[in-house]
Amino acid sequence: MRRAAAVRRPGPGATAPPGRALPAPRTATPGPMLPAPRAAAPAQAPTATAPRPAVPAPPATVSALRIAVMLASALENQRRVTEQVQVLRSTTEELIRGNAEMLATQSGEIQRVAADPAVGAETLRTAFHQIYRTLDAIDTYKVRATESMAATVEALTAELQEASARLERGRASGPLDGGLA
Repeated sequence: MRRAAAVRRPGPGATAPPGRALPAPRTATPGPMLPAPRAAAPAQAPTATAPRPAVPAPPATVSALRIAVMLASALENQRRVTEQVQVLRSTTEELIRGNAEMLATQSGEIQRVAADPAVGAETLRTAFHQIYRTLDAIDTYKVRATESMAATVEALTAELQEASARLERGRASGPLDGGLA
């Protein structure tokens, strides 16, 4: 079995194998670190050149980076707002277009309904014929009722005349004859 090699940090003056960079040394300075430029591999045998250590970025570079990040964030927000405005605009256009189409459709429908009568002419004609038949039936009833009432009045008149005649006879005959006083 092979043992895993211990990872060691290179000390000062250490060199990296060709094509590889040494890890950056730890520094007490906070802030972004710029990577050390890589040395071009020579065409002949490797030489013992020391790589350049990473140096802290100057304050102007940090400020420029902050400005670039803020600008990128602002531009992204502006892009989002522009997209939202375009979506709002297209939605508004679709609503206006749809409302215009519905208005045209419904106004045509309203005109068609308004042109048609609420009640058909044949229905009205049939209803009036039924009313006329009913009025004729009422007239016929009135004529028959009048004739019937006239016959009743004649019969009652005859009965009243006879009753009147009997009452007169009873008054004329006196109290002893069974008449009324």
